Amino acid sequence: QGEERSKPHLTPDNDIFHHLAQTYASNHATMVNGTKCFRRSPNGFANGALWHSQNTGGALEGSLKDFSYLFTSNMELSLVLTCCKYPTSFFLLREWENNKRSLLAYMEQVHMGIKGIVSLEGNRPQAGADIIIWNPDGKRRAKTVATSDNGEFWKILLPGPNGNNTYKIQA
Repeated sequence: QGEERSKPHLTPDNDIFHHLAQTYASNHATMVNGTKCFRRSPNGFANGALWHSQNTGGALEGSLKDFSYLFTSNMELSLVLTCCKYPTSFFLLREWENNKRSLLAYMEQVHMGIKGIVSLEGNRPQAGADIIIWNPDGKRRAKTVATSDNGEFWKILLPGPNGNNTYKIQA
């Protein structure tokens, strides 16, 4: 068990989770540059399951985030906005200023990737269709997404290396 506590817990979309966390941290006023927070992570972010297993005395298995990711394709991150768990009202404006740019940059990431509608003949939406994605290098992404009741799908994807941004999609 000790060995498991020191290994990162990766998902098929680890590259995307890493990018989202890095986007937030690199736009924050103090997360990357330095803080006096006693639980500071290198680069301002950490793999959540690994962090919890190292800091709480045991592996965290089967969280609501895990369930949500596996069964709904939601990508949830925990954001620790300040080192102080209960800041006084005096510090709220400072914390807003520290986090505002990060929050906006993080929200902008939803526009990176693919989205569309799967429909049947007669433009009837196809609910529950699996969307399979191949990366620009030809490797199939391990995590599929399913269409909504209205046939809609969306998936955050990163730009490919060397400007190759061609993903192959199959419904």
